Amino acid sequence: MREINLEELLHEVALRFQKEQKSEPIPLFMTIPEDLPSFPWIDDSVETLIFTLCSSAISKGYPGKPVRVAVSQKAGFSDLNELIKFRPLQWMQLKIDTQSPSELGDDVREKLKSLDYQCIDEWTNKGSTSRLSAYSRPNQDEPQFLFWIQSNKASRRYILLIPFDKS
Repeated sequence: MREINLEELLHEVALRFQKEQKSEPIPLFMTIPEDLPSFPWIDDSVETLIFTLCSSAISKGYPGKPVRVAVSQKAGFSDLNELIKFRPLQWMQLKIDTQSPSELGDDVREKLKSLDYQCIDEWTNKGSTSRLSAYSRPNQDEPQFLFWIQSNKASRRYILLIPFDKS
């Protein structure tokens, strides 16, 4: 088991992409609570996924338009828990708001596939540009990640929900 520290990981992402900025830099704003706990994970897949999601949002965003990253810890989402029939003690939520010409969903889905995760369920609302997908590894019934995409013209919101049980 590894202990995942999202604060350190996101600072690493920010530092790496400050060095690789385009001709017109993309402003990066991060909101990370000081008391954000680390959480256990079996391998480095969650770090790889978060890095892919953040780096895609930064590199594919419109020049000069900000990318906003926020992390929070949630005790539960009642509507979500009813939908997926799964109730972890805690959720780690990574939210990325950006403006880009296209969705980053394909990048994330490809990375999840390469990390041996498969989509086990997906929910969309008719007429909505919002999609929620649950991913797990083969032979596991409960999701390891929920990936929620909300699109409105060029505005994109990506939310990665990571369940964990830590008291």
